[in-house]
Amino acid sequence: MKEQIVLEPETFKVRRVFLMLAAVLAAAGTVPAARAEGGLATVTVQYREVPDTYSVEGVVEATRQSTVSAQISGRVKQVLFDVGDTVKRGQVIVRIDQREAAQALSGAQAQVMQAQAALQEAKSNYERARQLFAQKFISQSALDKAQADYQVALARAAASEAGAGQSRITKGYTDVVAPYSGLVAQRLVEVGEMVNVGTPLMVGFDPTQMRVIVSIPQYKLAAIGQHPDVSVELPSLDRWTEAKSVTVQPIADPRTHSTQVRINLSANEAGVYPGMFVRAYFTVGKTKKLLVPSSAVLHRGEVVAVYVVGDTGRLELRVKNAQTHVDADQASIARLTQLSKQARGAAQTRALAQIELAKAQLSLDQDELADAHRDLQRTGGDQEAQIRQLLNEHEKSQTHESENGGGSGGAADGPAPGGPAEGRGAR
Repeated sequence: MKEQIVLEPETFKVRRVFLMLAAVLAAAGTVPAARAEGGLATVTVQYREVPDTYSVEGVVEATRQSTVSAQISGRVKQVLFDVGDTVKRGQVIVRIDQREAAQALSGAQAQVMQAQAALQEAKSNYERARQLFAQKFISQSALDKAQADYQVALARAAASEAGAGQSRITKGYTDVVAPYSGLVAQRLVEVGEMVNVGTPLMVGFDPTQMRVIVSIPQYKLAAIGQHPDVSVELPSLDRWTEAKSVTVQPIADPRTHSTQVRINLSANEAGVYPGMFVRAYFTVGKTKKLLVPSSAVLHRGEVVAVYVVGDTGRLELRVKNAQTHVDADQASIARLTQLSKQARGAAQTRALAQIELAKAQLSLDQDELADAHRDLQRTGGDQEAQIRQLLNEHEKSQTHESENGGGSGGAADGPAPGGPAEGRGAR
């Protein structure tokens, strides 16, 4: 399968402001294809064999990250660094009040001096006993006792020296130093607080060495293998990086039944810090996908699409599914045609549902209109009957009045012969 993809020149970007509308209409299958204009660069794409990957989400952690704790009890005197500060190896980060440790060291040194004096005396007595024994002035037991006293004094001197050395080291614990160069991640104490042995003081990490921790389900371990090929995506930085080395742990979590995999990144990876969200893509096989140059891919928010030149030379916009993989150099859109058909099918389903709803609404409107027409006809018929009744009553009243008025009018004009009026006139 081969298709021509339109490469996107800078002048063509101006017309992409209608991409969101076109993408919505394209999903419904109603976008009219634009005819390709002269000067637009195109490239023929086809299916190629690419690695089939399994993606898993992970988190970044520092290879060297530690919590520095107090090794002596005392009050915090100074806190020399804060969160985000860069610390060199051996620099003092916290100072604890050393007066108590200094007094203990002074006592230990005094004990050393006392033991040295006792040792010197015991040594002199032993040398003197040896000379006297050689001259037969003392017995063998006296010589043995002098020798034993000398050895006891020698041991006491060594013990006092060890005690003084321990006190000296303890005094050195009052200056808490950085075990390696790095950054301060957390500051856990303030000046004036009382700390004991083991109290956390600061948390730091080495930013030059980072690794990614992911959990792989058991059913994917066989496909990944003991020496997997993996690439790491940094979504927040919009870039990819390759793994320096990968370590698959030999045990699984009994609760989740997943195995932890450590992906060591290259040294001094810029912008990467502990706790960062990443995605790891493990190569589990090969597959065929339709690849297009990344310069031909349109990005507008969550919409990703390409313009395809059809057989008639017209441009067609095809929207890419979010599950389609996009590499750093190439964009894979192997399922665009199928996805476009699925989108059109879904749009047609929605359109049919809307048509059925409109038909139901129209049927309801027609029923209401028929009811209103019947009401109007019934109301109009009643009014017509009332009008006819009123007309009949009016005609009857007119007829009755005409009959009464005709008799009185004849007497006024001229009474009938022999009527009552004639008698009244004679008088």
